[in-house]
Amino acid sequence: MLEQITGVKISGANFLDSTKLDFFKKKNENSKDYTNLSLVFGRNGAGKSTVARAFRKIKGDNIESIDTELIDKNGKNLSLSREELSRIHVFDGKFVNDQVALRENSMDTIVMLGEKVELTNKIEDIEKNLSVEKDKYEKEKEKLNLYLDKHNKTSPYYYLNNIKKTLKEGWAVRDSQIKNNKVNSGVNDETYKKFINRKPEGKNEKLKKEFNEKLLEIKENDVDKTPYKSAVPALPNLSFNDNQLKKLLKQNIQNQKLTDEEKIIISLLSGKNCTGKLEEKLDFLKTDANICPYCYQKLTAKYKKDLILHIENILNEKVKKFKQNLQKCKSEKINCNFEQFKDIKGYKECIDSLDLINDHIEKNNQQIDQKIDNPYVTIDSNPFNIEDDFSKLKSKFQDLERNRQTKVKSKKDTLDRTKKKLNTINSDITFNEIKDDLEEKNKCNKNYTEKKLVVEESKNNILKLENEKNDLDAKRKNVDIAVEQINNYIDYIFFSDNRLELKCNSDKEYRLLSRGKPVKPSEISQGEKNIIGLCYFFVNLMQNKNIKDAFKEPCLIVIDDPISSFDFENKIGILSFLKYMIEKILDNNQNSKILIMTHDFPTFYNLNKLVCELSKSFKKCSKRIVFNEFELIESNLKNVKLSKYQEYDQLLFEVYNFAMGDDVDVEIIGNVMRQLLEAFSTFEYEVGISEISTKSDIIKNLPDELREYFSTFAYRLILNEGSHKENDVKSMEDMNFFDKISTKEKRRSAQHILCLLWLLNEPHVLAHFTNICNQNDGIKFDEVKNNLKQWKKEIEEHSFDKSR
Repeated sequence: MLEQITGVKISGANFLDSTKLDFFKKKNENSKDYTNLSLVFGRNGAGKSTVARAFRKIKGDNIESIDTELIDKNGKNLSLSREELSRIHVFDGKFVNDQVALRENSMDTIVMLGEKVELTNKIEDIEKNLSVEKDKYEKEKEKLNLYLDKHNKTSPYYYLNNIKKTLKEGWAVRDSQIKNNKVNSGVNDETYKKFINRKPEGKNEKLKKEFNEKLLEIKENDVDKTPYKSAVPALPNLSFNDNQLKKLLKQNIQNQKLTDEEKIIISLLSGKNCTGKLEEKLDFLKTDANICPYCYQKLTAKYKKDLILHIENILNEKVKKFKQNLQKCKSEKINCNFEQFKDIKGYKECIDSLDLINDHIEKNNQQIDQKIDNPYVTIDSNPFNIEDDFSKLKSKFQDLERNRQTKVKSKKDTLDRTKKKLNTINSDITFNEIKDDLEEKNKCNKNYTEKKLVVEESKNNILKLENEKNDLDAKRKNVDIAVEQINNYIDYIFFSDNRLELKCNSDKEYRLLSRGKPVKPSEISQGEKNIIGLCYFFVNLMQNKNIKDAFKEPCLIVIDDPISSFDFENKIGILSFLKYMIEKILDNNQNSKILIMTHDFPTFYNLNKLVCELSKSFKKCSKRIVFNEFELIESNLKNVKLSKYQEYDQLLFEVYNFAMGDDVDVEIIGNVMRQLLEAFSTFEYEVGISEISTKSDIIKNLPDELREYFSTFAYRLILNEGSHKENDVKSMEDMNFFDKISTKEKRRSAQHILCLLWLLNEPHVLAHFTNICNQNDGIKFDEVKNNLKQWKKEIEEHSFDKSR
């Protein structure tokens, strides 16, 4: 679809009405092919920039000031796909401003290209917003800090401190009285919250009176001050075997074989006058005693020995074990002091039951001792049932504990109700004491919360902006530029391998070096920046592509003023570079289209020459470059015939030869000089000769010391002559201006005219002399420059009067 484009339709900005600009129409009606290259000359303000913006809008830029459409050979609108639109590329001042940025970093210049410029601009915008947000944050934080100053009445903490002081002097004292604590209750930052929802029904005078009355009830129901606050002591874990005891007491142990003497001994020992245990008798017999303590008879050694044997026989192991079993059946009396429970129901029953069991234990123990003393005698009386007594005692104690618990619970319930009521009264009193400070605190809290939200929002904005900045910075560091290819193109233009160079540093930034040394942004001319931009423009066209395949698909290239702000040598380098790129583009695809616009007529002329040369070389390869030459004037395209421009070179050639002393027809040379000066005035400034000497914006380009001279000199050239129309100059009609001056004066005038043109526009004059020197071997370019300098010096050395 791109190959069908013949032009654009524009309305807006310089184009008040909808205007068709057929840049790529057929060269003439007889041409078979539509053009694939168009050269447009247009003075500043003619609308070239609007044309470039129109193509930008077609590509997708948001430009509201103009409406535009691509058109085909029939003038119908063309609609391109997104992929085709991506193959439209525009180089203009906006491209350079948007895609090339120079930043100073210490003594270096950092060059950012393409996406890096966009990312850097976004980062700089974020940094500005970040700075504003940080200032806002600090100011709002400073205001917020006032709310945290407990000595400031705008702070909720000021009123919180007042509330805490009131609580310590009032609520804490009363609460400790309720709890019967020696130390006042503690107060912290949260204590007041217990009272904020209270709705007291009375005033504090009445509430405090009620509080004191209820406080007396606490003392009356304080369980801790009663003797029965502790539980009834538990009875010891005792075990009684009444049946075993009964059996042992009735048991007869005369089962062993006894001698007659032993039976007599047992009988004697069972008598009323013989008491004591056999063990005691045995122990006595083993002593040195020789008198019987019972009958007072003398005891012989033999008698004692025999008696010991008889007793030991009686006291055999079976008897010993029997006595041990009896001993185990003995019980201790139960000792239990619980007088403190005398006010509890069931206390007397417990005392009676305890006395009864202890009496029974004592009597049972007496029977046991009697049996132990004489195990051979049967005791017929039954022992008391201690097990049953102990069970009844335990039951009585349990009843006593239950009654105690009931009484304690009753008192505690009464006490709890009283304390609860006291706490309610205390809370109501406290609310009345703190309500004023609480109201002020709530107001301050609201203000503080609002201000805190502002600070937090600002802080979050800072974090968000910093994250965005970091993300963009990381993305910027990951943008890769074909810097080597850019450097190659820069070298091509300057015809030098170190005139300008981009060098990537460790931070993936591109430092700009001039002749191998760092430079500051202020040391980089606009022309040099434009060269970097132009090189990046063509490198960007080949992004992610092999140079051989970069232009295989048809594309549309729009270039607005590629050669501006350059000296003469750099213009030649750029023209050579453009020729190289045009050849690459059109050689790869004949359907690609190139539009080049310029406000500089010499550039326009030189572009025409290089395209003509390319066209000839293409024909040799059976390829074609068909091109148009237009002037954009009054919002329309007009064909340009560059033959007039070539005639201008001829005029310059003749005047220079005459100035150098060549013999020419002196009768017509004056008219030739006038035609040259008039053509220069028209082409460069669109004014006549007379205005060169009067327009301040023209003569300001001259050195201060020569302005007056050249103003007078120009006036002399037009003295007594009528003004001439621009068409007369372009037709080069014969005009005889110098009939009355000598040949020597005419030759000096020729030198001064050339010097005037050179001083007003050095690149213009040198560009034309380049063409002249290329076509005439007898003229050397360096000699021309030296002669111009010499003539300028002669003018400066001669006084105004002498020069006249």
